Amino acid sequence: MARELKLNAREGPELKIVDSCAGGAELLDGILGWKRAIIIDCVKSPRGVPGRFSRMTIEHYTDTMHASDRNGLPFATAVAVGMEKFPEKMPEMIIIFAVEVEDPTTRSDSLTPRVKLALPAIVKAVLAELGVSASELVEGRKKSQ
Repeated sequence: MARELKLNAREGPELKIVDSCAGGAELLDGILGWKRAIIIDCVKSPRGVPGRFSRMTIEHYTDTMHASDRNGLPFATAVAVGMEKFPEKMPEMIIIFAVEVEDPTTRSDSLTPRVKLALPAIVKAVLAELGVSASELVEGRKKSQ
């Protein structure tokens, strides 16, 4: 997903796109100092349909094993610690796009067919969150061709 985002959004001092399997404290360290953080996380819920996604704020994000670090510290818990210890460095807004997957325990460089079908909609939603309009997308793609 990061590759697709990099094709459609220009990185610079205000935007950094990172492809990472980090979680917990390691992920927290990566967002310190930023005004806003957008995280795309894979989730597996009981009635989830692979490829469906939802947008939520950190306040509505439950601890998941997918965003935990090697020590098992869930990302939401790490954020709570960060708010307590480094409030001045914490992003003003943390948005999570939770993407339903079939098997969150298997790591792969490729997407499953159902998630791949949803990729354009996920990218469009993230870009909208970033404030990138459809016309900017078209212009950006024309310039890169």
